[in-house]
Amino acid sequence: MQINMKYKIFTTVGTSITKTLKFSGFDDKSFHENWENNRKATFCTNKSTWKGNIKKHLNNTQLSAEISSLHKIHESLKEGDKYEVYLLCTDTLASAVCAWAIQQWFEGNKDKYTKFSTVRFDSTKDHIVENLRITNQTDYDSGFMALIDILKNKTEISKEEKEKGEGDILNITGGYKAIIPILTLYGQLREMRLQYIYNETELKDAVLVTVGNLPIGFDAEKIERIYPLLDEEVLKNIDTNALDEAYKLKLVDDTKRKRTALGELFFTYANDYIPEGKTALGILVEYKLVEFFNLYSEERKTYIATRSVVIDDNSIGEKGNEIDILLEQRNNSLIYDAILNKEPNIAIKEMELTDYIACEVKPLSKFSNGDKFKKDVRKQFTETCSHISKCQHKPTEFRYIVYTLLKDIPDSIMTNVKNRMVRVRDEIVEGSFPISFWLITLNIPETKDAYKDFLQNPIEDITKVDLN
Repeated sequence: MQINMKYKIFTTVGTSITKTLKFSGFDDKSFHENWENNRKATFCTNKSTWKGNIKKHLNNTQLSAEISSLHKIHESLKEGDKYEVYLLCTDTLASAVCAWAIQQWFEGNKDKYTKFSTVRFDSTKDHIVENLRITNQTDYDSGFMALIDILKNKTEISKEEKEKGEGDILNITGGYKAIIPILTLYGQLREMRLQYIYNETELKDAVLVTVGNLPIGFDAEKIERIYPLLDEEVLKNIDTNALDEAYKLKLVDDTKRKRTALGELFFTYANDYIPEGKTALGILVEYKLVEFFNLYSEERKTYIATRSVVIDDNSIGEKGNEIDILLEQRNNSLIYDAILNKEPNIAIKEMELTDYIACEVKPLSKFSNGDKFKKDVRKQFTETCSHISKCQHKPTEFRYIVYTLLKDIPDSIMTNVKNRMVRVRDEIVEGSFPISFWLITLNIPETKDAYKDFLQNPIEDITKVDLN
């Protein structure tokens, strides 16, 4: 039997276990104070007494909402599955003690819960989430960001696992109810399974509910318009007037210098969870550029444009082995003619193309953010240059076209973008062929029919970027 040990169940912890278990050694006020202030004096001193109390209740699966939900999740798992349970609590003594008690309960019942390889809790920031309290908006935003960081660093779900309904689980039965809406949204965007027990007040009759994944996400145009502005380094110095839309959407706080909990979710989604490859917006931009080159450009009488052309037919499927837009001489359009005639093996290398211009199309966010630049530009374009090097004839010019929805790009962002363009030119291309960089400002209004207007009107503003 194949055993799967890579999945995790993240369980938020509240204090429902205190309704049954009594934790002696402190008064009610100190019990709800900050964890760091009380752990040595209270927690360590009373553990042995509390353990004895927990042992008396090892047969009670309704001891708390968290235990009841994990019990039902365990029943729902397939034979051979092995899940790690991560208990996540607030940074109060009460929540930490309750998480520890739940871990001790499962430790005492480990022979019964064989599908759980371990139930984890320790006094580190991997389990005790700093500032995850609802005392004020600032703590809420800070605590939720810390929680997202924990989940982000410990979850990785493949496309195949998502399709099979497998992978990590968010168990949102316990903990502060105020974190459930955004945790639910996080799970939906991350395509994680969400589970909780219905009718928490009557644990004996509670039903385990699994929330399916809806086809939701943030609008691509909002990502390209707002995401570059939410980088921490940009937020420190940006003219706050540029953040009006982000503020209206509650993505930045009242100072407009920090992301809110929702802003952190937006930024994390745009930065880490958008699937690799082109978005629908990116593909539409490429089609609009083909239209521009063939119908409106001053070069239309000389060149004819074709979209998505393979470089090396022997490397189909490999990263970087594609030219987004190819411009060929109209009187020698080998690729264009071959496509019209539905010929096989249509690739630049195999057809020994000579006089041509190659174009790569990317959003500004790939250059404005350092992580995206490293992953989606530097790595991929290095592969593209490697494939081009195998061709007998290199492009007479390579145009790297960057599109944005920002009407006014802040100077700090544009400086970073230009510096990275220079790195592409000097460190990747290294003089192998002439390369230039171009900027398109897309006019996509914030309306219900935004794409309708975009598709009906030609691209007008395409400008060469001066890197001198």
